Amino acid sequence: MISASPAPTLGFLTWSSPVPTGGNVYDDRLAAALRDRGLDLRRHRAAGTWPAEADRHRAEVADVLRSPYPWLVDSIVACAVPELVVEANERGRPLTILLHSLLSTELGLTHAEQERYRALESGALAAAGRVIATSQWAADDLRRRYATTSVVVAQPGVDPSPLASGGRTAPSLLCLGSLTPTKDQITLVQALGRLADLPWTARLVGGDRVWPDYTAAVHSALTERGLQDRVLITGPLTGSALAQVWDDTDLLVLTSRSETYGMVVAEALAHAIPAIVCAGTGAVEALGETDGDHPGTTVPPGSPEDLATVVRTWLTDPELRRRWRATAERRRPTLPSWTACADIVATAVLGGAG
Repeated sequence: MISASPAPTLGFLTWSSPVPTGGNVYDDRLAAALRDRGLDLRRHRAAGTWPAEADRHRAEVADVLRSPYPWLVDSIVACAVPELVVEANERGRPLTILLHSLLSTELGLTHAEQERYRALESGALAAAGRVIATSQWAADDLRRRYATTSVVVAQPGVDPSPLASGGRTAPSLLCLGSLTPTKDQITLVQALGRLADLPWTARLVGGDRVWPDYTAAVHSALTERGLQDRVLITGPLTGSALAQVWDDTDLLVLTSRSETYGMVVAEALAHAIPAIVCAGTGAVEALGETDGDHPGTTVPPGSPEDLATVVRTWLTDPELRRRWRATAERRRPTLPSWTACADIVATAVLGGAG
């Protein structure tokens, strides 16, 4: 009797964020899809908060990476310990870095913090065997910033989802993401302040303790404009609570000034919810198009005036709302799957194996 060949082994080093993030969702769904593909996936979640506690947990990560099989490493860990990426290369087992975002591009950092993150990222990316980016936009950005050449694009998948019902009494807007200067919810609040004469409701869903000072500023901006009863800050939501928010939503507004892809945009489109995103970010790639039509539009980042103009037009033009919704419905079946994402990742890390 001929025994079947053992499944290829792949190590996957990630971390556990205290709040839901797009990167963590990507890691979890990718891990499941890689196992479904038949790989022997050895996942290890690094302890602690990264990159802040990298020094404290460096020895743990170093020990894990000595395991004798290929490793895929989340960028928030890899770019905090570039010397371990170099060591793996010297052992003849170069790591693959899964890049969700560049910490050096986050708003609100001091110049010294930005330079420190740039140095760490540069060292890790230069020593990696290859890099997997979550969008073509991110791959191009990497090449421009760090001359990184060995980059493979693996767009996030999206799960099939029911069509959203939308707001029951008034159009419902959603901004989904942690409250941070980079996500820039204050620009949305400023825009909504210009639309108080129209019927609408809005939710800001996401971690509200990541930048406490910024969260306080968002609350103050709402109070100053008398919007505290029309804009609900929910904190992070998951499961049935998040599913209910999606069902209640008519329009996603992503004001993020830096986005490698924008998984929330693809999730919105899976529910046939159109989106407004910032020009010049990876979220434009996630928005995409169908037969030349876009399920939403772009606005300049950080411009409440432009955002208010677009949202006012959407609120007052039934034909535009119908067209964006219809295009979003046509976009749904073209969204990438997690199976396709896992195929790309497995091929990039293992070559023909698996």
